Formats: sequence, structure tokens, C-alpha cells
Amino acid sequence: MKEQVSILLLEDDDELREQLADSLSEEGYQVDAVGSGQQAVQLAGSKTFDLVLTDIRMPGIDGLEALRQVRDQQPEVRSLVLTGYSSEADSVRAIQLGVGEYLKKPFRLDAFLQAVGRLVTQRREQLAQQELQSALLHTARSAMDALMRLLPGEQERWLASGPTASRLALQLGRSQLAAEQLGVAAQAAALHEGAPEILESLPAHLRQTASTGLALAQEQLDEEEQSGADAELIGFSLCLAGERPVDRFGSDLQDAWKRSHAGAPAEVRRHHGLLSLARGLEDGGDLRSAATAYTQVLADSPHSHEGLEAWLGRARLAQRQGQGEELRQAAESAFRLGSQLGPVAGEQSALEVGLLLAPAGSPQGRACLERVVSGGGGAALARLALGHFYGQTAELAPAVEQLLAPNAQEYFVQAQAWLPQALLKLQLDQPDPILEKACRRLARDGPGRFLEVAKSPGDTRLRALAVRYLPGDEQLRELLGDPEAEVRRAATQALEQSEAETGPPQLRLYSFGSFSVFLGEERVPEKLWRSINVRWILARLAAARGKPVPTEVLVDEFWPEEGEAGKRNLYWATSVLRRCLTPAHWQGELEWVERTQQGLRLNSSLPHWHDLDVFLEADSSIQGLRQVLSAYRGPYLEGCYMEWALQIRAQCERQVLEAARQLATLTLSLQRYPECVEACARLLELDSCCQDAYQMSMQAHTALSRPEESLRLYETARKILHRELGLEPSIELMREQQRALLAIP
Repeated sequence: MKEQVSILLLEDDDELREQLADSLSEEGYQVDAVGSGQQAVQLAGSKTFDLVLTDIRMPGIDGLEALRQVRDQQPEVRSLVLTGYSSEADSVRAIQLGVGEYLKKPFRLDAFLQAVGRLVTQRREQLAQQELQSALLHTARSAMDALMRLLPGEQERWLASGPTASRLALQLGRSQLAAEQLGVAAQAAALHEGAPEILESLPAHLRQTASTGLALAQEQLDEEEQSGADAELIGFSLCLAGERPVDRFGSDLQDAWKRSHAGAPAEVRRHHGLLSLARGLEDGGDLRSAATAYTQVLADSPHSHEGLEAWLGRARLAQRQGQGEELRQAAESAFRLGSQLGPVAGEQSALEVGLLLAPAGSPQGRACLERVVSGGGGAALARLALGHFYGQTAELAPAVEQLLAPNAQEYFVQAQAWLPQALLKLQLDQPDPILEKACRRLARDGPGRFLEVAKSPGDTRLRALAVRYLPGDEQLRELLGDPEAEVRRAATQALEQSEAETGPPQLRLYSFGSFSVFLGEERVPEKLWRSINVRWILARLAAARGKPVPTEVLVDEFWPEEGEAGKRNLYWATSVLRRCLTPAHWQGELEWVERTQQGLRLNSSLPHWHDLDVFLEADSSIQGLRQVLSAYRGPYLEGCYMEWALQIRAQCERQVLEAARQLATLTLSLQRYPECVEACARLLELDSCCQDAYQMSMQAHTALSRPEESLRLYETARKILHRELGLEPSIELMREQQRALLAIP
């Protein structure tokens, strides 16, 4: 049916994109239309498509490069290229990508729809064939599972060989069908000695692959033997199942196993990808598209931490658009869900909901903030908000000092809209060096907020104080003509004291999820980057954490085999990068990228913050482990598939899983059972097959006199383990089930 066909349309011409999208929708297709290659790649990371329709020439990633990256994520997607002009090189690239249809502009609408129809027919035939093969493979795997359980002593050892091979294949970019085929072949190879007749019943190509794979496992991958990649993968899977050494296999299989063993499930990665896309759209000012993305997250994952982030995102969008009722409803939903998820999520939602509702003087906002004041990390910000919006008097300088700590960066950012005015008022009432320092930092990153106070009618003393922190001569000269003499004097003094320069705004880098770069409060516009490689080079230097990266390494990573041309490209990219990171009002040189004898590095003497640093520097305390989980907003550098990025991504996936596991273990040992349940839920969001998480959560629920919830968890674990890995629950889980049964009154 047409409504089952999902199409990704990439066209940078707004009018044409809208016309084509409307025509496709009228034909009954599901259409996602975007205007840039980057948007297309990000969307493909969170949603599956049957067809990609793309123009070639456009700013940033061109259509063919976007198609290549989409194909990396969805190898079986069909494609139609639309273009008004193309070079011979473009034609060669299109052929290499296996483009299904090629339509030159201008074209008739009926010709366009006919081309799409041909691709849809091909896709339906392909899916029908795959469904048939998948059903046959499922039947074969079920039969082999049953036989394997009848082989004495074999089932525990070999049962996981099929699922292992399938997971490895998916990690290596194989299609779902190919992964299922390899899983069946691996199980057939495992049965070879105990039940060789099974092999004879398989199709010839699977029988040959399985036999070769078994030989590889038995001979420990003899270096003299030449075998296909499929057989090598099966041999690797059988060695793992048989607890044999795998060090002689290729590094690609070793890395794929680490990722499949420690990485988040694909469904979770899709949810993270869609959430990071929504945040990126929100930061970029595309509020309508951001709302759509947040709504989709809620539809896909309503009762999760991703769902909580989506409700908070919807609330922020409503506040920005002045939609009071929508803000109230989204805020209430976020608060309710956060409270259901656990004490930590409850505190997070209470703080953000309180900050969103406080500007309107909402009693609910006050109640939320008062709840946080007695809690953890957001208590300092909550105290300041209660003082500013609700007039609660207290000694607030200590709270400001807490916000200046490096690990409180996100709290500081949350308050940038109202904190300048709040601190200026505190300065008038109770001057303090800490308040002075905080004002300097806020003015460095967001001078516009102080200019608003300086220009606004009202308290003349407050306006004059705001003038002291303005960094730009142009802004100060504008105030020399102010009607108030005190404001004019403050502007004159500030111009004379030019040495009180506040320095450049802080560079903020968000590498988890989609890569976002901010200078102070302002996000660096996409159009300034000129090339995706410029962004990735910044991420590469930031990931080195102050250590120089040799120029030859950068050239080899970004422009392999280009020699001198690669060096010129690197020089051009670093020049563009310097321009991107220089604020519009800045006078003189600002060297964010330093050249040293050892290579290029990010200038650590300039103010910067990187979520990867926060993630990697966290300790093993409860607060540190929560810091890891909070920083991890999605896969590291989503959309970048360079080897260095993949290595960091795999490392971070392992680390966030381990942090969630440690947090659950630690809170369970301290008998902080609600926190343990919450940590286990986070761990299961990242790895739905983690039996340790089910076990600890069941223990905590039973200790909280909720044995029925323990039994529900056991049943969930049993179904997921059987579906994903073909396994039964562990003995430890069965014991927890028995304890829960005995605890029922």
C-alpha cells in the first residue's frame, strides 16, 4: 500500500520542495522534506525510509554525499536523483552509488511521479521477497534452536552463536535480512558435529558458508586459508560461543563485537538521534520542525527519559512562542513523567518546570523550585530563581558561587535569560566579589542581556550598573546620549577603562547527539562552516583535549591520499574555523586554533567548555556517575563516520553503560532503592538485554514491598531475552522471581 512507503525528499529550493512534497502526499506517500544534506543525514539516523529523492547541487553536503551517508545507515534504500546540471564526476558518483533513477530538470510532474512509482514497485517487490526469505529463515532458526536444546551439553555453549553472528552483521552495516541469514548459518555450523543432517537441509549458499565457518573456528583461522567475509564472521561467532581465542581475527570483527556487546540497541540510538535532531532544530530557531520532532519522540518513547526531554522541549517551545496554555500542559506532563521515572528525574523536571513557569509568577513554578531547594545539583539555581521571581530573601552569594563551578555549566546556561538582571539587583543590595565575577562572566557570553537592562526604562542605578559590564565600544558610545546623567557617566567611565576587557565569549561544544557549537549565548550559524569537514576538524581538536594533533594525521584522516592538496585543504579549513569562532564585535586576532611543532590544537587558554570533557572527567561517586548519564545526550558526534569518531563513540557507549551499572549497584548497596530502580531503568534504555539491570531492579522493587512489579520485570526480561538473543533468563533472575513470588501476601 502507498501509505506504507516512506520517502525522504532533499531539495534546497523551497518552492520546488513544497510542490513535490505536496504532490507525493496527494499520491498517498509518507513524505519528510528537508532543505539540506545535513538535515537528511540526521533524519535518516532516526527514521527508516524506502526512497530518497535528492537534488545534487546545494550548500554544505551535496545531495550525492548525503545519499551516500544515508546509504551507510540504510543500505537498501532506493534513490532518485533530480538535477538541473551535473558534471561527469557527479554522474560517476551517482553510478557508484547505484542510483535507481536519474531525472533532469526541468521535468514534468507526471514524469517525476512515474519515476517514483517505478522505484516504489521495485521496493515493494524487494520487501515481499525479503519477507518470504525472513519467514523461512525464522522457521529454520526455530527448528535449530529446538534441536540444539536436545544435544546434551551443547546448548549452553553454542546457543548464542546465531544471535551473535546477527548482531555482528548489523554492526558491520549488513542488512537485516543478511544478518538473519548469517545467524542461521552460524547455528547450522554449531550443529554440524551433533546433527550434520541439518546442514543438508539448508540452501546451498548457506550450507557452504556454514561449513566454511565451522572449519575456520576449528582451525583458529589459519592464515594460509582464503575465505569470504561471511565465513570469517561465522568463525568468529563460533569461537566466542566456544570460548576460544579470537585474537587472530581482523580488527573490524573485534571492534564490531565490542560495539554490539556494549553499545545501545538500535531502537535506543534512533530515539536519541531524533531527540538530538529536535534539540538542534530548537537551537537553530526552527521551532515548528522542532515541535514535530519532539512529538515524534513522545509517540515512539513516551515513558522514558527521552520522553521527559521531549516534554521539556515542548514546554520551552511554547514559552518562546508565548503559548501560555500549551506551556502549562507540557510543563505538567514533564513534571508528572519525571516524578514517575524516579527521584533524580523528578528533581530535574521540577527544576526546569519551575524555571519555565516562574516568570509568570505561577504558584506551581514556586512549588517546583521549593522542592529542588532541598535537593541536589539544581538547588543553587532554584534559590536564585525564588529570590528573583518570588521575592524570597536569603543570602544568595553562596548560591552564585556554586553556579560558577565548572560542573554547573548547564545550570548557568539555563538561567542566562533572567540571571543578569537578578545579579545586578543583588549587586545593588549586597555588593559581593562573587556577584561581580558572575556578572563579568555573563556579560562576556551574553552582552545583549546587559544592554537590554541598560536601555530599559526603570531604576537608573540598575541601568548604570549594567553599563559597567558592557564589552563593546559601539554599545557604550550609543549610551553617551542617554537622557539619564548617571547612565552617561557610567558609559564614559567604561570607555575610558578599556583595559577592563572581559575577554572573548566562552566556546561551548556539544558533541553528544548532533554537534552544536556556541559562542556565548549564540549558536554558530550553519552557513558559516562552509564544509562539514570544518566542523569535524573542530570536534577532532576538541576531542584531543589540549594535546596537539599532527598535521599529517589530520590530512590522512580528512583527505586521505591527497598529499599536498590535502595540506592546502587543511589550511583552508583552519582559516574558515578561525572566522567561525571570532565574534562579530571582536577587535584583533583570536587564535582558537594554535599551531605548534607537534601539530594543531585547540587553545586551552581561551574560555571553553566541552560536554565530552565533563563526561570523561566524572569520578565514580554517585554525583559523578549521574554527571556521566546527564552529559550523554546521544551517540558521540552523530552523523560522523570517521574512524577516530567511531572509536570515541564506542568508548563513550561502553562508559555510559558502565556508569549506569555502577550507579545501580552503588545505590542498591546503600539501600537507596528508588534511585536504584531509576538507574536500572536508564541502563535498560541503553541495553534492553542487560540481565544485571533486571536483577537489581527486581531486588529493589521487592525491598520496596512491590513484588508484583518484580514479577512484571521478570516477564519483560524473559520476552526480550528470547526475542533478541534466543536466551532464557539467568539462574539469578529466576531466583529473584522466586523471592518475589514468596513476598506476595
